[in-house]
Amino acid sequence: MASRKDYPVPSVRTPGPWTARATMSGVTICNPDGVAVAKTPCCDRQALADGALLAASPELLEQLTLTMTELVRLHAQSSGNEAKRIWDTIDRASFAIAKAEARPS
Repeated sequence: MASRKDYPVPSVRTPGPWTARATMSGVTICNPDGVAVAKTPCCDRQALADGALLAASPELLEQLTLTMTELVRLHAQSSGNEAKRIWDTIDRASFAIAKAEARPS
């Protein structure tokens, strides 16, 4: 697995926390200043669910990154099958983080 320093710094992203607001034309995801960072094209149940997931994404990424730190620490203290399972989890989490940060996995 490549280290974090092997990847370029991702483009600037809007800091969280984000909120989702339903409107007649769709769901608007806003930054802490109330500025829209994303919109859904409609306002049905699916759009509300997608908007909630989008709004939660900064916190989800932060928590996954913190979890990765803990997993690396646990991996260093483990061996055998346990170490392999932890490493497989680290690998999947690394892929998800890379995808969220729009960088190569």
